[in-house]
Parts: sequence; C-alpha cells; structure tokens
Amino acid sequence: MNNPTAANSHGFVPELEGLRGVAILLVLVSHFGLGPASLDFVSHLGLGHIGVRLFFVLSGFLITSVLLLDLDKASTGGISPSKVFYKFYASRTLRIFPIYYLTIILLYLIDFQGFRDISGWHFAYLSNLDGVRYITTDAGTILRHPSTAHFWSLAIEEQFYLLYPLLAVLLTRHTLFWVLCAAVAAAPAWRIFCIFILDPSYPHTGLMLLPGVMDSLCLGALAAIYQRGSLPIRQPMKKYIRTACTCCAIVASGLLVLYWQDTAVRLYLALFDSVLALICATVVILLVNLPGASRGSHFLRARNLRLIGRISYGLYIYHAFATHILSWLLLQVNMELQRETMLYTGLLYLMAFSLAYVSWHLIERPLLAFKPYVVSRLMTSKSVPPGKGTTQATGPQ
Repeated sequence: MNNPTAANSHGFVPELEGLRGVAILLVLVSHFGLGPASLDFVSHLGLGHIGVRLFFVLSGFLITSVLLLDLDKASTGGISPSKVFYKFYASRTLRIFPIYYLTIILLYLIDFQGFRDISGWHFAYLSNLDGVRYITTDAGTILRHPSTAHFWSLAIEEQFYLLYPLLAVLLTRHTLFWVLCAAVAAAPAWRIFCIFILDPSYPHTGLMLLPGVMDSLCLGALAAIYQRGSLPIRQPMKKYIRTACTCCAIVASGLLVLYWQDTAVRLYLALFDSVLALICATVVILLVNLPGASRGSHFLRARNLRLIGRISYGLYIYHAFATHILSWLLLQVNMELQRETMLYTGLLYLMAFSLAYVSWHLIERPLLAFKPYVVSRLMTSKSVPPGKGTTQATGPQ
C-alpha cells in the first residue's frame, strides 16, 4: 500500500500517535479545566469520557493489528501460535507494568490518602470493580480515593488483554469477526440492563465494568480486521465509510439533545458510547487508509502533538497527582495560589507534562529498548541486542 499514512513495515502510523495526544488532552482538560471558572463547564461536556473511549478504540485497533500481523508471520514462518501469545504478553508487560506498579507501590509505602485500604484492588488490576462500590448519596458520588479513581480504565484494558489475545490466537478470522460483533451488540444491552434494572441509583455501574466497554474495544479490533482485509463480508468503499461516519454523527447529536433536555439521560448513557466508539473506529480507518495530505493528517502529525501521544500513558497515570505535588511545592516556598486561576491551571499542566516526560525518558523508553530483543527471542531463532531495531511509540495500549 503506497499510502503515506498507512502503517510502515513496523506497523507505525504517525496519525494514531497524534490521535492519542488528542485523547489524553481531552482527559486533562476535563480534569484541569482551561482557566478561571471553566472546570465545571468542561466537565459537563464529557470530554474526559470521550477521551477514554478513544483510548479504548485505539487499544483495540493496535493490539489486534499486532496480533494479526504476528499470526500471519507465524503461519508463513512455521512458528507456533503460542509464541505469538507469549510475545504479546512480554511486550505488554514491558509497556504497562513498570510505571503503573512503581506508582502504586510508592502510594502504598507512603499510604497516600489511606491508599493501603484499597491497594489490593489496584495491585490486582481490579480498580473498576472497586469503583462500582463507591458510596452514592443524594448529593452525588463520593469517591473512596479520588486520586486513583482513574485507574479503573487501566484495569479494564488489562482485563481485556487477559481474554482477547487467547481468542485471537485460537479462533479463525471468520469466527473472531462474529464474536467481536456479538460483543459490540452486547455492550449497550449490558448498559441498559445496569442502568434501568441492576442499579438505577448509579447509572455508571454499567460503564465501569468490562462488558460495558466491549463495544469500544471490539470496534477498534474490527477496524483492524477490516484494515488487513480479513472481513468475511464485502469490504465497503470509502464513500460508504464516510456516510456511516456522518450518520453516526447525526445520531450522536440527537442523543446529545436528549441529554441536555434531561428527558432520556439513562438512554443516552446506554447508547451514546456505541455511537461514539463507531465514530472513533471510522476515524481510525480513514486516518490509516486515506492519503496524508488532509488537514487532519497534518494536524495529527504535528511534532508536539505526537510527543504528547508518546508520553500519554505516563500523563494518564500521573496527572491526578499533579494537584497534590503542586500544593506541596507551593507550601515549601510559602506561596499561595487561588485554584482555577490561569497561573494555577498552567502550573498543573506543566507539572503533569514534566512528570510524564521524565518518566518516558528515564523509565519507559529504556525498558522499551529491550522490546526488539524479547520479540526476536520469541518469534525467531536470531536475537537482536537490546536497543537495536525500531520500537513502536504508540503511547499506552
């Protein structure tokens, strides 16, 4: 494929790295705001929710692309599919575990805000299960540990990683396609069940468990299957993809109107994620397949945005602690700043980006240098010294 935006021989797509930058920026804006009195407004826009769903779609797309590529290489090279399985988990371990476990171990050692009481949930990647046990009151939801509440999405991805690679290795492409379609259809049904029947007092229960986000993850996976030409149905032309994206946008707008009118909030919560995930998956397909001359491609290929996407995993993990670190630093210099001012908000962003940037260069990047060596040991008989080869800087997957 002679397409400037398509994946190169290493499976790297610059636009997707930039898209990760967009996703993490949506999360940061929803948590930090944009200046005086903006935090409540941007929180109601649901930008963080959109950013997390975009992360899920990208994760489904990227890990499926890697798995299918490795399975094709294994079939042509006479390599056992089990090696693909082991290689996937070795790569994921190098990418995900180090800074996550370093963070929660540090929180445990200093017992940050009583973290030890719930540390077991986080060590076992069950933060989302603890999340649905939040205490709800008439005034709203009381988070048990607000600074680590965002780990629920990391737990969901890890739970998905435990199940999905096994299916991808064991099932045929045809069977995998229909299993993914069933999961996409089941997700909104699960959310409707949770929101209307299981726990009407807390609608987010259906959104914080793996079945409730399977449409986002699996639509990303289906986009990867489509990209590799492995769909058991006739592939639609690009104009039909654009039409589908437009229709989804119209439906999403209609659901959003219902939300703002407060007449069908629960139905909105149940259905909007599926529409949003379909839009995100369509955008991913268009970015990978269409020429890179569009304004969107140029924007996503911007150096600074791609850098943000590259360190997005660290940004997601550390950003919730920026407020506490900044407050401690201001206390050390006997300085007071009013919250939600431009200066205070700017310092929060600076703190979060500094933590993630240092983490990338001192921890994540050096560890990822061993990835080609691990891959070569598992997939071929020849080894490559650590630091050689090309690593895919696609951010958190």
